[in-house]
Amino acid sequence: MRLDQLLVAKKKFTSRSKAQAAIKEGHVFLPDGKVLKKPALDLSESTNLIVRDQDPYVSRGAYKLLKAIDLFEINYQNQVVLDIGASTGGFTQVALNHGAKKVFALDVGSNQLDPVIAQDSRVVVIENYNFRYAKPEDFPVEKFDLIQCDVSFISLNYIIKPAAQLLKPDGQAVFLIKPQFEAGREFVSKHGVVKNQKVVLAVLKRILTTLFDSQLRVNGLTFSPIKGQQGNIEFLVLAGQTGQFENHYSEADLKQLIQRAVKELN
Repeated sequence: MRLDQLLVAKKKFTSRSKAQAAIKEGHVFLPDGKVLKKPALDLSESTNLIVRDQDPYVSRGAYKLLKAIDLFEINYQNQVVLDIGASTGGFTQVALNHGAKKVFALDVGSNQLDPVIAQDSRVVVIENYNFRYAKPEDFPVEKFDLIQCDVSFISLNYIIKPAAQLLKPDGQAVFLIKPQFEAGREFVSKHGVVKNQKVVLAVLKRILTTLFDSQLRVNGLTFSPIKGQQGNIEFLVLAGQTGQFENHYSEADLKQLIQRAVKELN
């Protein structure tokens, strides 16, 4: 049996995607200490497997959102939340753990959400939905208190405007900025990494402009505490129609943020 399937069969993980992530991160061992690094490795069903450092969250993305919540002091208590790009549910899990009343977990794909999260009575699963073409009438609630977004293979420039239309006047939105999906292909290495800080700067400036053009204030900006899977430095931006701050972030501010991120994460 494949290693990832065997881990699920032995109830070490609730999904193959979680098992695969643990394998790739070097958390699965044989009793003799040998690290197993290939999800497709064929093993006997009687093989004893050891999983170390099992993560309480269903995806690494949870830690990205946790930083934003702590730094920006985002209140999820009794809030109705839209999670764009829910995938396995890392952001959704964090929202639930912080007291969200209801989370609409939306994704362009299907059958990705961790089953424990999908079965939570507070979660509404929306699958096979391309948010780029979202319309307010597609949702059972008029507006959302909070919107959180972690999408891949699409620019936030296609996501921010429809998201802004679904946000309550006093609501807040957190977007994860992934330079590898914002920069042109010519600026992304063959390994999927954006290395040029000038390109990252241009990405941040463009996203902030899109937020302003969508009538959203930028109330906070920071870098993710962990890199993306390919090794990219990512960023988190907090926005809303109103807010304590209306920070337009000078180019010098953005450069300093990028340099701090590089220093701390490299």
